[in-house]
Amino acid sequence: GDGFDWAPGRAELAYVDRPPGRPATLDLRKPGEETSRRPIDRGFDWLSQPTWLDGNRLLFRSDRESDHVNVWMLDVESGTSR
Repeated sequence: GDGFDWAPGRAELAYVDRPPGRPATLDLRKPGEETSRRPIDRGFDWLSQPTWLDGNRLLFRSDRESDHVNVWMLDVESGTSR
């Protein structure tokens, strides 16, 4: 993967999973719960360095919709990003 970060105020880890030959995913997981993995963004776009802004918004780097790497903000509850 390409980075991870613990959510402030909640026991949840955001991380990038990049399996060979498959799309990368930006996932959330609660420690100790194997079935708690929740993909929140995926695609063949480059994903990196998830960083929590607060307990609900997550920043990450991606070349989605561009030829350049940009910083995106994702609202984890609604799934919207900008």
